[in-house]
Amino acid sequence: MSISKMRFHATDNAKLQNLFFLKSVVVFIVSMSLNGCATFALLGTGAAVGGYVAGRDKPIKQSLTDTQIDSEIKRRMIETLGNVALDISVVTDNGCVLLTGNVPDEGTITKAEDIARTVPGVIAVDNNIVIGKTKLSTTFADAYITSTCRTKLLSAKNIRSLNVKIKTMNHVVYLSGTARNEKERNNIVCIVTKTNGVKKVVSYVTLAGDEK
Repeated sequence: MSISKMRFHATDNAKLQNLFFLKSVVVFIVSMSLNGCATFALLGTGAAVGGYVAGRDKPIKQSLTDTQIDSEIKRRMIETLGNVALDISVVTDNGCVLLTGNVPDEGTITKAEDIARTVPGVIAVDNNIVIGKTKLSTTFADAYITSTCRTKLLSAKNIRSLNVKIKTMNHVVYLSGTARNEKERNNIVCIVTKTNGVKKVVSYVTLAGDEK
């Protein structure tokens, strides 16, 4: 295991945004059913999300800014790319955007990155989108892996797991966020690497105080 324009009418755009929301809910429900309520601190009501944000070492203001960046990127992608945008995941940490997902062609990969770079507040974009179609079984497996990794980090001693964001795509786990020291960062990667089903871990976890 290694470490490593079509523009839509307002009605169509609203439908696509609703589809994106429903898809997110489905993944959340699958993750909940496979691994109890471990992910509720990450996804759910505004109060739960607020608790997650408040529990991180990152200042709340920055966390909210990252959330706003995520939302704006998705909005622009849906407006420009249509329903293809539903297969693209956006995770922002301290202004650094991670893109993952499966799309039909290289041109869409480039467009998605270009869109992300136009959003105010974005410092850098790491584009890990690939060409292809994700099977439903893979989506379920990815949700399970993310949930399992989160549970392991939550139960690990001397790890502030809420400082770490986890995204799994095609059995590859992407980590972002901050660690308090090198030992904690290494432990995070080690725990995730040993999780069943994980083919590869890509870590963007930085040390607290490091400049992006």
